Amino acid sequence: MASCLQEVVVSGSSEDECMHLWDLGTATTLVSYRPAAPGSAAAVAPIGRDFLAIAQNAKASLHVFQWRRDQPHARMALPERLVAIAATADGVHIAGGADSGRVYLWEACTGAAAP
Repeated sequence: MASCLQEVVVSGSSEDECMHLWDLGTATTLVSYRPAAPGSAAAVAPIGRDFLAIAQNAKASLHVFQWRRDQPHARMALPERLVAIAATADGVHIAGGADSGRVYLWEACTGAAAP
């Protein structure tokens, strides 16, 4: 029985201003995230097994991508620009830290502030 697991790497390129998802086993590009140029990405975090969050560097917004899609699945406006993000292992919540020292927590599927 074949495994459905796939090892991938996310990298940024200032040359083509994209972030790329690579298959580690074959060294092939699976998808390129165009609205996520490395100079515009402040932080990147996987959300569960299906999504990738990218905090924008120049503005207070977060783009959420499905792993195999090159356009954002969702765009979230944020109270301030984030410099770090992380998601819970189950992908239910995302936490983000800002330059101000504030930490934000919200539900990944709705973008609503977590209780």
